[in-house]
This record gives sequence, structure tokens and C-alpha cells, in this order.
Amino acid sequence: MPLNITHINTVSHVGGAAKVMTRLVKFQREKGHLCKMLISGYKQKRVPLIFDGTDYLPPTVEEIMNHPYIKKADVIHLHNLHGGEYFNMNVLPKLSKAKKVIWTLHDMWAFTGHCCYSLECNDWHTECKKCMHTDYVQAIESDCAGELFEKKRKIYKDSKLTIVTPSKWLLDLVSCSVLKNHPLHLICNAVDTKVFYPKRDKLICRRKFSLPTDKFIIGSSANGGVLLNGNKGGKYIREIMKLLAGKDVVFANFGALETSIEGNIYNIENIIDEDELMQAYNTMDAMVHTPYSENCPLILLEAAACAVPIIVFNVGGCAELVSHFNTGYVVNNYNCKTAATYVSYLMENRNVLDNISRQIHEYALKNFDIVGHYEKYLRLYR
Repeated sequence: MPLNITHINTVSHVGGAAKVMTRLVKFQREKGHLCKMLISGYKQKRVPLIFDGTDYLPPTVEEIMNHPYIKKADVIHLHNLHGGEYFNMNVLPKLSKAKKVIWTLHDMWAFTGHCCYSLECNDWHTECKKCMHTDYVQAIESDCAGELFEKKRKIYKDSKLTIVTPSKWLLDLVSCSVLKNHPLHLICNAVDTKVFYPKRDKLICRRKFSLPTDKFIIGSSANGGVLLNGNKGGKYIREIMKLLAGKDVVFANFGALETSIEGNIYNIENIIDEDELMQAYNTMDAMVHTPYSENCPLILLEAAACAVPIIVFNVGGCAELVSHFNTGYVVNNYNCKTAATYVSYLMENRNVLDNISRQIHEYALKNFDIVGHYEKYLRLYR
């Protein structure tokens, strides 16, 4: 029997949480379910919405409960609830008693005083008194983290939520947080392997983005580019490229604010179309991802589906997505020298590169495809 499912997220298309939601909605609709999205009021106007949505979610408990998308839903599927005053957390007790509520966590915000990633701070285990990072995402003007933490604790105590995390790393954190008494499930993020796949001719893809055809290309992708994104570890990429100076290797920085060339770094403007993004991954000989904090990054799944070997820092849930030495390499302790060594090794051993490319594609088809993702959520809904 088809279900009526309402998804709620900050935006509809920017960032990993939005992609997870919209891909799931698209697949659920193809399977005959009635899916709606409630999102906040800020959207990139140049990108048309593929699905139905509203520009504004009313802020009061009564207005949320009376919204037609809420009233008609069999299941409410929450995603990111932070990033603007568009969702009233006080509605959760009443909403979760009236409807089946699934909440997929894409970071740590749900159980901290305010931050998406707590870095070295572990106060969220019990309480957030004096915040060490008021300027960290989500930034707060004054230190009210303790007050926000207690508010969340009270709301969750009176709510009936089913929590999903895309990584075991995050699941382990939730299990010792203020959400630990709610049912917890692990469902990895997914990618449509009919959209992201390996293309035989990398040269065509490289010419499309004006990248050199005779160099070993490593790369990564982020909204705004990784080099200017502290959380994505842009400083580590620059250090790795310094260590590789003199070698025939360039870094493709997809998602940059503008297209430009800085020595051995090629900045390519933000890509929204998924077919173009697939071609971007296919320009790479390997992906190098060096985040400071991360959960279950979609770029690793997308690159894997495109048969791109991955070199990644052992941060958050990243290591769960790569089989060390088989589908790529996991680097401990933010060690740029080790990462550069792996790049050099792949450059000098084409047979190893080809073997890892084949294995990571097979691994992606088996573990990251959207079909299994959809089926796991459907069982949870029912």
C-alpha cells in the first residue's frame, strides 16, 4: 500500500542533507508513494524545484500541526532542522504522538548545545555549560548553548522519535547522548548508480572542464570549493599539493566560487546538474578528501560509483566508506605526507590504480545503491 510521506529539511537542493532527501523523495515517488517536502524560505532562484514544496513552514505548534502536508501524512521524515528559524522544535512531542516520526541526523546538532560537530568537546554527553566554539556552525551570538541543550533534553523526553544515522560513527555518539532512549537505526546514505557511473573516456570529461589531459588528476568537491572551506580541510589539500610539487599531478577543486587556475590547482565553478557532476568525477584518477569533521559525505559515494579510488582522512564516518588498500586508502592523524605518498604510489602503479577502480565500483553497486537505501527506509516506515 502506498504511503503518504512528508519530508522536512532546511533547503531542497543545496548540501548533503538536501541531496539525501530529494533523491529519496524522487525514488519513493517512482515507487508510487505520495511524497511532499516542507522546506525553509531560502532557495537558489536559478534552480527550479523538481518536487512540490512550500516556501515557508509556519513557526507555531498549532500551525505546523494544521499544515495539510502534516495532517495528511502517514510518516513525517525529518532531516536538518537547523539553519534558520523555519521549524519550531516545541512541536516534536505533539507531532510524534500524532504521527510516525523518523529523524535522519546528518550531523551532531540534534544532541549538542548548538554545534554541528563538537570537535574536541565532549560536554554534550551530559550538558553544555560553557561553549568552546560559539562561532562554529551553527554559530550563536552569545553563549546560550546550555539553555538550548536543556531545551532539547526536555523536548526529547516528551517525544517518541525514531532516529537514523548514516554512519556507525554518528550512531555511537547518539547512543550516549540525550537521544539515547529513542530507537536508533543505521542506514548509510546512497547514490543512484544509474546517474553516477564510470565513463570509458576520461579525456572527453577533462576537455569539458578545461582540465589537462596529460596529468594525473586528483580532486574533491564542496559547495564553494574545498580550498576555502575550513571544515573540508582546504589547508590540508594545499599541503598535499606542495608535497607533490614537481610531479605531473593537479588538483581539481570542484564547486569553487569561480573558475581559475592557481599553479597546480584548477578551480571549477559549482556544479548543480548531476550529469555534469558525474562527468566531473570521471575527470579524476583519484579523489583526495581531507575533512576536519564529517559524517557520511555523499561525494565519496558518488566518486565510488564512478569508479574513482578514494584517499580520505580517518574522520567521522569516512573510514566506513573505504576498504583500506582495496577501494582506496584511509589516512590517520591528518597526515598529509602519507596522503601524498598514496597519490604518488597510484601514479606510479597503473595496474594497482585500475584494480582499485574496479573494486570500488563493485563495492558501490553492492553497498551504496539507492534501491537498498529506499527499501531500508520503507521497512522502517512500515
